Amino acid sequence: MPTSRCLDFPLTGQKATKHRLDDVTSIVVVGANGSGKSRLGVWLEDNPPPNRQSHRISAQRALTFSDNVQHKPLELAKKALLYGYGEENASIAHRNGNRWGSKPTSHVLNDFDQLLALLYALERKRDADVITSLRTGTSHTKDSIPDSELDKIKKIWEDVLPHRKLLTSDDAIRSCAVGSSPYGGSQMSDGERVALYLMGECLCAPINAVVIVDEPEIHIHKAIQSRLWDALESARPDCIFVYFTHDLDFAAERSYARRIWVEAFDGTNWKWHLIDDQADIPTPMTLQILGSRKPILFVEGEPDSLDRIYRSLYPGHTVIARGSCFSVIRSVRSMSQPGFLSGHKAFGLIDRDRRSQVELDSLLAEGVYSCPVAEVENLLCLPAVLSAAANAIHANEAVADAIAFAIQQFRIEIDRHAIAFAYKEVHFRLGQFAESRKWTKTDLEQAFQDHVKTIDVGSLYETEKNRLKQVADIGNYLEVLKVFNRKGLANQLAEKLGYKSEAFQKWFFGTIDTEALKGSVGGVFDELKSVLPTIPTL
Repeated sequence: MPTSRCLDFPLTGQKATKHRLDDVTSIVVVGANGSGKSRLGVWLEDNPPPNRQSHRISAQRALTFSDNVQHKPLELAKKALLYGYGEENASIAHRNGNRWGSKPTSHVLNDFDQLLALLYALERKRDADVITSLRTGTSHTKDSIPDSELDKIKKIWEDVLPHRKLLTSDDAIRSCAVGSSPYGGSQMSDGERVALYLMGECLCAPINAVVIVDEPEIHIHKAIQSRLWDALESARPDCIFVYFTHDLDFAAERSYARRIWVEAFDGTNWKWHLIDDQADIPTPMTLQILGSRKPILFVEGEPDSLDRIYRSLYPGHTVIARGSCFSVIRSVRSMSQPGFLSGHKAFGLIDRDRRSQVELDSLLAEGVYSCPVAEVENLLCLPAVLSAAANAIHANEAVADAIAFAIQQFRIEIDRHAIAFAYKEVHFRLGQFAESRKWTKTDLEQAFQDHVKTIDVGSLYETEKNRLKQVADIGNYLEVLKVFNRKGLANQLAEKLGYKSEAFQKWFFGTIDTEALKGSVGGVFDELKSVLPTIPTL
C-alpha cells in the first residue's frame, strides 16, 4: 500500500496543533530573515507524518571530505549518517545530540565522510546481492543489474554537469573534465562538491522520507538548479521534498511545488500562509512582494525599460514593473483585497497619458499616482535635464533650439492629439455607466442610450483641440510635456544637442545614479524628485 502523501505543519499561531496538507509532492517555504524558517525546518524534522521518517539537510554544512573513503558496515554507516552516531544501539534519539550537536538550527553539519561511507557500503551490498543471485542460478545481463546509489549519482551528475565526469574506485571519488586528467575531492570546486553532497544526501534518505533542504541554492549555479532538483525528485518519487529558501527565483521555478510564506515567528508559534496566485499578480511577483519589507510601487514598462528611472528615484519602495497602465491599476486594486498580500502596502505610478483631471483624481484615491508629464520618456526632455546634458558636452546653446523644435512638433500634431484626448474621455465616460439591479431588459437599453447621449463626441473634440492649441500658442514648454505623447521625442531632442540616443540614455542613467549615490544637491536627480509625486513609504 503506497504511503500517504500528506505533510503536517504547525497550525498558524498554534505550535501544538497540526495542520495537514494533502497530496504533497514538494513544498517551497520562503520568508524573510528572522521569520523562523530554520526553526520550522527543525519542527518538521521532529514531526514527520505517520509512516514517514525525516531527513534534514542543513544550510550550515561543511563540504570537505577525505580523499580516501572509510569503509564501514552498512547498518553502522547508515546510522552514522542519519543519527550522527555509528554504533549498533544508535537510534533517532541520538540525532539531536550527535548529528546536530544539540544546536539543530546553527550546528555546522560535517557528515560528508559518513555520506561517502554509506554510498560505498550500499554499493558493496548491491554487488554482494548480485553475486548471491548468480550463485543461486539467477542469470544476469548488464541491464538487469540494479543501479547502486553511486550509479544513480553518476547518471544525475552527467546530466546536470555534462562537461564533468564522476569517477569512483574502491576507496576514492574523483572528477575530471572531458579529455583531462582526473582530480580528487580536495581539488573539486564548491559547486561540484555541493552537487555531489546533495545528490548523495537525497539518495541516501530513508524510504518514504520527508527530505528537508535548507537553502538548496547555496553554491549551485542558477543554470543547473532546476535540473538538479528535478533529477533528485525524479530519483526519489517516494519522498516529499521541503525546501527552505531565500532565493525567490528558485521558489518561482519549482512550478509544481506548493508554496508557503512564513510571515513571523514569536519564539513559540509561526504565522504562515499558503501562496496561491492572486488575481492579476503572477506567482514570481507574489514572491518578490512577500520578500520585500518596503512598500510596493507598481510602475508601467518592463524591468529593462525607461521606467527603471523609478528604482533610483524611489529607493524607499520595492519597484515592480507591470507592463501596461491597466496592469498597474489592477495590481494595486488586487493588493487592497482581503488576503495574505493585503498587509503589504502598495501604490501605483502611471503615465499621465491623456487622462482628465477627474480620472487622475479618481485613481489617486486608490493609491495610483500619475507622472507629471505625458509619458515617462518626457522626463528626459525636462529643461533641467536638457541643460545638464548639453553642459556635459559643451553644447549649451543647443538647448533653446531643442525646446523650440519640441513645441513646433507639438503644434503640427495638435489635431491628432485632440482626437486621442477626446477618445480617452469618451472611454472614461463610458466606463461610468453604472449598473442598477432594478433594471429590466428595456430599462438597461434605455439607460445605456441615455448615457451615450450625454457624451457629445464632437464637443469633446473641439474642447480638447482648443485647449491644446492654447498650450501651443502660449508656448509653455512644461505644459507641452504634459500633453505631448510622441515616442522618440527624447531621442530627437538628444540629437539636437549632439547625442546619439544610446549615449544620451547612458549619460542620463549614469548621472542620476551618481548623484543619488553622492547625495548631490541641485542636479538632475533633485529636479526629477521635485517634479515626481511624493509617494508614502509608511
